[in-house]
Amino acid sequence: MDHLRKSSGLKAERKQLLVNLFFLFNSVGLPGPLLYTNLIFPFYIKILRQRKYLRFFIGYAAFTLIYGVVHFLQIPEINWFFYLKTSFFLLLVFLNILLIHHFLEKHQRDMGQMMEKMVRLSFTLFLISIVLIPTPLGKEFWKLFNYWNLDSPLFRYMGLSYEPSYYAGIMTPALLYFSLKVIKLGFQFKHLKILLLVLIPWGCTLSLGVFGALFLALVIGLIIDSLKRKTVDRQVLLGLGSLFLIMGLVLSIDTTFSNRIKDVLKGRDTSGNGRTYEAFYLAYKLTQEGTPSLWTGIGLGQVKIKGEKVIRPYYGYADSWTRVDLPNCTAETFAVWGLLGFFLRIALQIVCFIYFKVASNYFQLFLFLFLFIYQFTGSFVTSTAEYMIWLLIFMRLFPEFDIPSKKGRIPYSKPLKFQNSP
Repeated sequence: MDHLRKSSGLKAERKQLLVNLFFLFNSVGLPGPLLYTNLIFPFYIKILRQRKYLRFFIGYAAFTLIYGVVHFLQIPEINWFFYLKTSFFLLLVFLNILLIHHFLEKHQRDMGQMMEKMVRLSFTLFLISIVLIPTPLGKEFWKLFNYWNLDSPLFRYMGLSYEPSYYAGIMTPALLYFSLKVIKLGFQFKHLKILLLVLIPWGCTLSLGVFGALFLALVIGLIIDSLKRKTVDRQVLLGLGSLFLIMGLVLSIDTTFSNRIKDVLKGRDTSGNGRTYEAFYLAYKLTQEGTPSLWTGIGLGQVKIKGEKVIRPYYGYADSWTRVDLPNCTAETFAVWGLLGFFLRIALQIVCFIYFKVASNYFQLFLFLFLFIYQFTGSFVTSTAEYMIWLLIFMRLFPEFDIPSKKGRIPYSKPLKFQNSP
């Protein structure tokens, strides 16, 4: 018995270690966007031999091969070193996502508990990071931003990731999970405490793209919920009212952050413009420069190459500025795979939304709306974190958040208990 308990304890610790690694330590010391979990698939290669994963791999390989042939025939001057290098990295990301799917499927009933432990550890790191701000180690947790060359620039929390928006994005599923848990279980203090542990570091990222996408997702999601249930109850009105009250309070206080929101709304924020409509304009210019067809794009790894002729002069970057890319994954999809790739991306998301009945679960619905909106303001095509969130959206991991099919209030109930597998 003691041996079995020790074995069970080791397995639980190993599972928790993988969750902590993915959310909190995945990029420490690595050049972005490479992650440690991108490199572990050789240790789990047996899992990928399962028939269901082989089918996905064959489909991915066929898509990549067809596009590779098209780009080879259309673009004689393509830089094949960068094309193959990026293709290999995207393959690592794809295999990583298959392993994440296996992990989520196998440990579904433990995900809530593992996320809670991860959040507690993340808040501990946040408290440590505050102490470290005056030291050289502080820059490992915080980034200094100065949007308007102010005397007092902003500190933005990024954890041990490579930028604040990455940390904010990857922690958003946990924020939604514990928010729904608080509402579902009646605003009990112990659950509110966990929510605050994830909310405070998340808020300190000051990631306007993530904040705005989640705000719109919650508003649209609550409206969809009311239309679906053909009723507007006090909880929905309270939720909408709270969201707009928070937004009003933020905008009414004269701060650097609120002024930036106002500039974004007025179209005067250079960072916001660069992540939205300018990214699509530059993607269009890249396809004009790099390929005879807008439908098939310029190919993987070519944005940085062609960007030297298009993106650098557009922004007037100095030679010392090494980052020349498109900070918007849908715009990057357009540039890399053309209009065909862009429409396939959106169509696949809509088909999966319908097929997996995303609209029947609060967690999946809100998270889908968040990521669908956010993809037009940030991220990149090789982002493992983004694809992981898509998995959370299309897998029914938390059936306790299913939306009631009948009219009435959102029910308070205990979380669904899973039976032990035979």
